[in-house]
Amino acid sequence: MKILHMMIFKSFFLIFLFAILFFMLILQMVDIFANIWRYMDNEVPLSQILTVALLYAPKCISYAIPVALLFAISFTLGNLYANNELIAIFNSGVSLYYLIYPLIIVGALLTIGVFFFEDNVVLPTMEQKEELVRVLLKKSKEALNKSNFSFINAEANTVYRVDFYNDTNKTLKGLLIYKKDEEKDFFMTIKAERAEWNGENWVLYNCSVYKWNDQRTFIIFEDMATYNALDMEQEPDTFKQSRYDVEKMDFSTAMQWIENLKAVGLPYTAALTDLYNKFSYALRALIVAFLASSIGGAFKKNIMLMSLLSVLGISVGFFVFQMVTDIMAKSGWLPPFIGAFLPFITFLIIGFILFKKART
Repeated sequence: MKILHMMIFKSFFLIFLFAILFFMLILQMVDIFANIWRYMDNEVPLSQILTVALLYAPKCISYAIPVALLFAISFTLGNLYANNELIAIFNSGVSLYYLIYPLIIVGALLTIGVFFFEDNVVLPTMEQKEELVRVLLKKSKEALNKSNFSFINAEANTVYRVDFYNDTNKTLKGLLIYKKDEEKDFFMTIKAERAEWNGENWVLYNCSVYKWNDQRTFIIFEDMATYNALDMEQEPDTFKQSRYDVEKMDFSTAMQWIENLKAVGLPYTAALTDLYNKFSYALRALIVAFLASSIGGAFKKNIMLMSLLSVLGISVGFFVFQMVTDIMAKSGWLPPFIGAFLPFITFLIIGFILFKKART
């Protein structure tokens, strides 16, 4: 039985490597031709274009692994069936499960590998690629300024309102602070023209302070040149425009970013959905291994074509479903966890059904 597994794995491994290279080539060509006219207009040398392609290669590998795995398994099993080898294997008493479990293990190992590969290799190289493309194509750096937003500090019973956050010089303009006492009644209001971060808290300038006197019989007004907002500990990066993308952060940074959003009362549902997607994306390798093992023995003729069509159909179905559930989760129609993992659970159930009906 070990010899059989080794033969199948050898055939699978060669096809898997070929499929990764093939799909990587397609992705690289799409990326290059999408910018080819811009490269020509800016007289970008070939060496720099190749550098961009090299930096994009890890992301291409990450994209290619699930579809290459799906193609390799379905083609390997389909080829065995076309040569009547699969029938002989089943007639000898070997079950489909026992035959394909090494391939499922490969899918599980790739799931773990993809997660860490994304976090430690893909993210840094994609950041370098995007910066290099921006320089080569002379694009202006994307502004991360933010206008008209509010946040809270629940522990300090304080609400903040900001007219504008300038990410270039890390300052706030038009800041309004509304403080409450322990009974949740109004206690103090502070209006400031601008605020700067001193490393520990924000320093407010040109402030107007309104607060109750001790007996709460009238409101005291005071002008202050500076005011230290000691309970406002959120660092400047917390206020960056929401397009500060969780998908471009490593896992620990994304977790900290979401905690910061929660702490200041800013919307975090979309960010949390993207965080869960980091896990659900890695799990695609496992789900496609299971699906391909279920349908691979169904192809006896035109194996290459049928394998490619199955890859196309399953990939499109999965990604469209994932896109729909992501939109629903980010819009609040689904919990973030369900939005991220519902496609995986659905296709896992489909895989079980197909596995039960598979030829064995």
